[in-house]
Amino acid sequence: MPSNYDTILWLTSESTGKRFPIAQFSADTDMATTGWVSLTGKDSHDIVVTTLTNDELRDTMTDTAGYLRLEVRINAQLGRTDLVCCWMTAVEEPTYDVDIATLSFQAFRKLHRPPRLFYRDIYNAAGRATVDKEVSRRAFERQGGRVLRL
Repeated sequence: MPSNYDTILWLTSESTGKRFPIAQFSADTDMATTGWVSLTGKDSHDIVVTTLTNDELRDTMTDTAGYLRLEVRINAQLGRTDLVCCWMTAVEEPTYDVDIATLSFQAFRKLHRPPRLFYRDIYNAAGRATVDKEVSRRAFERQGGRVLRL
């Protein structure tokens, strides 16, 4: 049965070079993914998929407090200490040598590069991580990865 987290992103820490997985959420509308988050085990690369409480979600709109409370809540619920939430921290739009507003759609498509996405580094709180590769959840689990839904 399909879910809204059938894609796993492997991220690489810019400061340590360590790789770690997160779930990528996808659906036909934003409402179907609002509040969904994944946490990653620092030691085991387990992924826990869950939803933020209303208070946690509200607090993620202004700062990271909601995510940090989520980490405490889920670690306590599972009797763990290594689960860390990884959220997007920045988006870097590509730059072009030409004024893309003057290009035809076909010409723009030939030049187009996706934005670069930066995420919280689970190994270095002041660092960031970038997407290394994307795999299906099924492939991730076949390679020994575990995804738990709470």
